[in-house]
Amino acid sequence: MIRAIVAALFILPVAWTASASALLCFFADRWDLYRFPFTVWFHVAPDWLHTWRVALWVVGSGAIPTMLTAVILYGVWFRLSARKRQPSLYGSTDFATPAEMTRGGLKIDREVF
Repeated sequence: MIRAIVAALFILPVAWTASASALLCFFADRWDLYRFPFTVWFHVAPDWLHTWRVALWVVGSGAIPTMLTAVILYGVWFRLSARKRQPSLYGSTDFATPAEMTRGGLKIDREVF
């Protein structure tokens, strides 16, 4: 589990950069710029307000991988937290109902409401 987390910490930023750069090259129709180490996005991002098209390309190509990463991380978190939502060992942990109190030997003298 720890190895998977450490691997994800290294792979996730590289995958985000490569996918954002690929989307930017796709939007700009400049596939000749998409070469190793696939950091086109970081070279164009400082000049993102050059024109409205460049701003749209940079924001869109950064937002799509970010949303995809958020969905993946939410899925991992949901999957890991599902293990904690297993039924408790001792059954229900809510307050006892009046029938359960009577069955347990508790005598109810008066009604509260």
